[in-house]
Formats: sequence, structure tokens, C-alpha cells
Amino acid sequence: MKFFTMQIRYLLLLRLFLLLLLISYGALSVPVLGTTPTSTAEHNTIENVAQDIFPLSKTAIKLSKQNITLDWYENTTIVKGSYRLVNPENKTIKLKLGLNIPPPNNNIRNNQEENSPLLVYIQEEEVTTSFNQKLNSYVWEIQIEPSAEVELEILYNLQNSINEQQQSHQIGFHFPWAKNKFWPTESYDFTLTLNFKDTHPGQIIKLEPNNYFFLGDSLHWVWKTTEEKKDIIITIDTQGESKDWLALLSTKNKKQLLNLTSQGYYYEAAAFIESKYYDFTKTEEKQLILLGQAYYLQKAGDEKRALGVFANLVKNDAPFPRAYWEVGKSYEQHTNKLAALYNQIQELQIHALLQPWLIAKLPGDKVKLSSPEVTIKYADTNEGRKGIIIKSQATDKDGDITKITLRYNWEGEKEKEINFAIKPFQYNYDLLHFTIAPGPFKQLYYQWEITDAAGHKVTTEMKEAFYLNEEIKSDTYILEGANLILGDYTTEEQTKVQRWFKSYLKMANEAGFVPVKARSPLLIFMGQEHDFFKEYQGPLFVYHTPTPFSPNTTRIPVHRYFLGYWYGQGWHTLPLNELTKLGDALMLNKGWQAHVFSYLQNKNHQLFAQLLYTIGEGKNWTEALSTTYHLTPFKLNLLTIWYFIGNYVLALLIIILFAWLSKKGHLYKLIQHFKTTK
Repeated sequence: MKFFTMQIRYLLLLRLFLLLLLISYGALSVPVLGTTPTSTAEHNTIENVAQDIFPLSKTAIKLSKQNITLDWYENTTIVKGSYRLVNPENKTIKLKLGLNIPPPNNNIRNNQEENSPLLVYIQEEEVTTSFNQKLNSYVWEIQIEPSAEVELEILYNLQNSINEQQQSHQIGFHFPWAKNKFWPTESYDFTLTLNFKDTHPGQIIKLEPNNYFFLGDSLHWVWKTTEEKKDIIITIDTQGESKDWLALLSTKNKKQLLNLTSQGYYYEAAAFIESKYYDFTKTEEKQLILLGQAYYLQKAGDEKRALGVFANLVKNDAPFPRAYWEVGKSYEQHTNKLAALYNQIQELQIHALLQPWLIAKLPGDKVKLSSPEVTIKYADTNEGRKGIIIKSQATDKDGDITKITLRYNWEGEKEKEINFAIKPFQYNYDLLHFTIAPGPFKQLYYQWEITDAAGHKVTTEMKEAFYLNEEIKSDTYILEGANLILGDYTTEEQTKVQRWFKSYLKMANEAGFVPVKARSPLLIFMGQEHDFFKEYQGPLFVYHTPTPFSPNTTRIPVHRYFLGYWYGQGWHTLPLNELTKLGDALMLNKGWQAHVFSYLQNKNHQLFAQLLYTIGEGKNWTEALSTTYHLTPFKLNLLTIWYFIGNYVLALLIIILFAWLSKKGHLYKLIQHFKTTK
């Protein structure tokens, strides 16, 4: 027993020794004051994002204002911090402060003699800093006189390390995870300014939080004293542009170009990539080469030539945010040019972050914000015939959609709500949702609601779809004026029915008597007979069209359904002869009755609509006409004839009268009388 106890102790001591050995060589990290070890990704974020200063011990000194400026270059970010510190007491106070930033080139952190990457100034006088390994931070000490208010300024660089998998990195500002209890209060004003140096807003993938705004050519975040402050994280793609034009080059040319840029020979790089322009034939490829040329010219300091190339790209609607950014900056004092550039960016959907930048430069009457739009592609049975797929597209020319909601319910069931994921600066969303049918022959009701950052909210009308069953093969068509389901047809017959129905809707819309486009009733046509719709008594239109398809026969029940849907159930009981005559006129603009309806509608369109509603209440044509217009069909026909040909009759009578007067000499005598009188 003692032997095993000794063995266990030996193993424990051995494991402890190995653990200490690993820690001493840096293979394992241990928590230290001032850091909160989490995942590797979080640790990388800490090193790449500007940090907040912190007192090393409890102090009476108050932080009343904090301004952070990030000068963002492609490879580095220069961080400038300005802190207003207040001594509320009547005695001098010494204050030790710290800041967690990585040493230059990741030097060993216990080297106290290394050159500090941090510059600190108090009232414009430089303060010495040193690296404290225990705190994992640079530290310094200052002294504030009684009741004094001083400005503390810091300056340091952060390397913009690239995420190799996503080709992106993050910059921004990190507040402590937990409130630092060493400050007497957490209440202070805060601003952060992001300045674009050799960069532009089009490189930004994501901004958090979204309470940013543009002032000039800079992005700003502002929090008042008592407002909750959140980490500012700016996710950036710095590889996208160059990666695209480099991908066009051969391996040899790419290597040669990268060799020039690595040595800082940007003029030569611009000339080299320009020489490859005629190697390409596609417009998109040529434009990428020009973008690369302008980029390297700018790197070389030749802003004038670079701007000329950028302007040419914008003139030809090239899709590159950098070009619009540079051209927009050159239009600073030209409101009309800025407005035209804004409209161009909006229409071409270049990058949504460029639009608020230009809006901030323009007067309100020059800017027209866009509302979201929803296009319903289809709502159809899925391939396995288990339910219905709803497919739609949402778009906003401002690229500022903040919420996309789908509400739906199967008949007899509770409503469900689906919220779709939102991506920053995205103009268009392809929306797809599948819902399993609770049983056969069920109706689905659905509705979209889209909201954007400007407060616009677009809600579609309640749409309908219908699930037949697993056995019946069907296709759904979303048309202007109706939703059409065709089930159990041969390909040839289905094509005939679809084409006829589209033509029917077109003629009904052109007739202009019924506002068919304003709503979308659901009609189901079946190519085969099924027992379920023989006994169907519901509100839907379900109709079997025998083979071969007969438009002449099919139009009658379609007339009944459409007119009943719009104006009331009385149309379903109207005698067949009246329905045929009135339906052909209203829906197809055919027959004498179409002229009668044109006369009535032109005289008073509201009274004409009331006439159709009166028929829907159960009255026949004669009764409805008498109730609404106090006319008989005979009188109405006379009025219609006079309406269309009355002017011609009057003109003919006048011509005949003048001819008779001329023949009898009365016209000559009349003319002589006027001459004598004169």
C-alpha cells in the first residue's frame, strides 16, 4: 500500500514539474492582472484593438472626458488618446496608470530596457513608461496638483494582423470586460474618431455598434456621460481589392509585381500593371487593371494621375468603392456633383457605407432615402410534396435593412414568426423558408415585413398558398392579379392553361373595369378529376379543365369567381346569360356591353363600382341599374349611343344645314347682309 502511495506522489510531483517547465518556456499561459484569458480569437482581438487605460490602485482622480482617434492605414493603426483627468481634492495626488498593448515585434516581455511603443504626455510634457510583466501592460506615473484639471495624451501603433482564413482583421476600441473599480466613477464623455488614410469605407465588412455617423470624411461614435459604452469593433477586408487584380496575372507577372511593391517601387508597379491592360478583353478585367494602376499611383504619391484613373472608372460605372471614395473627396465643394455621385452609388449598389458619408455632405433636399421592397418569387409545394416553400427577395437601395420578418399560419393554426439574419451593408436578400403542411388540402397565409435604419417599414398584404397533397404534382405561379396552381397536367396542357390565364389577366387589366392588380386571389386548376374537389365547398376556386383545354368554356367560371371575389357573392348566382355578357365586357373588354361600361365609368367611376357591388348583393342587371342609376337598359343604351356618336351626328347636321343654305342662296344673302352692315 505504501509503495502505491509513494508512486502516486511521485507521479503528481512529476506532472507539477512538467507543468512549471512548460509555463516557464511560454508554452502555457497563466492569468495575470489586467487581462482576462478566454479563447485564442478573443486574445487576438485584444492585441489588435485599442485598449482603455486603467489605474493601478484606487484613486480619487476622476476621468471626465475621453477622446480616441484611430488613424487607419492598411498595415497599421495609429492610436491617439486624449483623457481629461480631474483632481477633486485639495492636495497633490500621484496616479499610476497602465495600458495593455503588445510590445514591439512581440519582444520578450521581461526585458525592461526595450524601446517602448507607447508615448505618453501630460500637459504636453512626455512621461516615461515601462513594461510591467506581472500586469502584462505598460505603466507610468503622473502627479496632479490640488483641484487641477489636466490633459493626458497617449500615442502608439497597432499592427493590423490579417486573419488568414477570412482575409480580414479588426480594429476599434475595447472597454474593460468588468468596470474598473479603481476609478471613483464610470461616468465620462467618450468619442472615437476613425480617420481613413490609405483606406476607405468600402473595405469595412461590419461595424459594431451601429450608432456611428460621418462627420466630413471620418466616422464617429459618441457617448454622453451616463450612457452605456460598448466595445467598438470594425471588421475590415484589406485583401479583397489587390487579390482581385492579382488573380488576373500569370504566376510570373504576379511575382514580379509583388517584388516591386515589397521594395516600395510603386511607380514601377503602376507602370507594370498598366502594361497588362491590353492582355484582357472583358470590361470587368480591364477595369480591375485600372484600379490596380490607380492604387499603386496613389501609393507612389501621384494623387493627380490616380484621381484621373479613378474618375474614369466612376464615369464607366465600375463597381469599386475606392474609386467613388476618392472622386467624392475631390467633389467637396460641388453639391450637384456629390448628389449625382450619391444617386449613382445608390443605383449601382456600390457599398452601403458610402451613402451615409455623402448624405452627411449634402443638403436634405438633395437626398432621397429608399424604402425596402419585397418581391415574392413563389410559394410552391416542395420537391418531396411535404409542405410549401416560400421564396422572396428583399432589397433596399440604401443597404440599411435592419429587420426581415415572415409571419405565416396554416388555416386553423396559430401564427408563427420567423426573423431572418441581417448582414451589414447588404442591399439584397434572397429569402427562403419551408413549412411542413399539417395535412392535405390546407391553405397557407403569409406576410412579409421589412424595416430599414431610416424607419421605413414595408408590410405586404396577406398572401395565400395552397397545399394539395403528397400524390398530386402541382406548380404555383405568382402573377400580377392572381396566384395560380396547376395540378396533374401534362406538360402540353399545363402550358396551354398557363398561357391562357396570363392572357386573361392581361386583358382584364387593359380593360380597366376591375382593379385586378390590387389583389391576388388563388385559383386552382386540375388536369385530372379528384374526389376532393367534387365535394369542395370552400372559398377557393378549384376547377377541372378536361383535355383538350377549352378557353371558351373555362372563361365562364373564372368570370364568376373573379367578379364574386371583388364585388360579392351575388355574381355566383347571376343567370348565365347575364354573367356571360357582363363578364366578357368587364374582364375581356368584349361586346356592346363594354361600350356601356366605358360610358358609365367615364361619367362617374365610383357610381360604376357601386353598380357592380349592387349585383354582388344579389340583384340582376336590370335591378342593379335601376337602383344605382335610376335607368332602364333601353335608356342606358340610348345614352351610350349618344355619348359615342352624338358629336358626329351634330357635326353631320351642321354640314347638311350649311349645304342647304348654300343651295338656296340663303348663305350668300347672309354674307352680303353682314358686309352691308359693316
